[in-house]
Amino acid sequence: MKKSVFLILLLSLSFTTQAQKSTTDFQTWYDASLKLNLKKGWEISGQYRVRITENSSHYRGSYFFFAGEKKLNKYFKVLANYRLALVEGDNYHRFLFGLNAQVKANNFTFFTRPMLQYQKQYFVNDDSNPSDGDTHLRLRTGAKYKIKKHWDTYIYAEPFFKIKQGGTLTATFWQNSAGVSYEYMKNKYATLYYIWQPEVNKKYPDTNNILGISLEFFLKPK
Repeated sequence: MKKSVFLILLLSLSFTTQAQKSTTDFQTWYDASLKLNLKKGWEISGQYRVRITENSSHYRGSYFFFAGEKKLNKYFKVLANYRLALVEGDNYHRFLFGLNAQVKANNFTFFTRPMLQYQKQYFVNDDSNPSDGDTHLRLRTGAKYKIKKHWDTYIYAEPFFKIKQGGTLTATFWQNSAGVSYEYMKNKYATLYYIWQPEVNKKYPDTNNILGISLEFFLKPK
């Protein structure tokens, strides 16, 4: 009897330890977006994204983005973004408000983009656990480089900080990305990008490795 109880406890401990291990997932994302350049520095855009998770074997959901930007001068612009996520039978809403600052030096463009994000669930691995609304501060910083005509590349790092009661900030994960873009026709771009997204401040942090393809179309209505 004692041996049976000991064996059950040992197996339970083994399963618990295994369940607590960190996991790494490979995902593929597919994007298509349309951007309209309007008068007086305004730009509006819409984007559709599909995410395939669990080592690119499981359809995660569809994501619809609607964004607006207003250019203040050659250095600054303000922006807002709404996302509707249809994930495994549930709907999720996310709102972003922020400022983008950039400066050009020869073929380089350096930028920083602080943003305030509110959504109705915890932002870990992007739409994984339903909860009450959460607010995050996102601080993206990076650079773009003009390789040659029709070819561009970029890289950025972006930590996510959860804003808790009392105004304290706690880092939850990083989103780090690099990509290359090709203008295959006038105002039509194809971008191949990679995202490394590790969790932080967790005993068993998970990591997402994401390979994505994006198609962008720019229009300037008369």
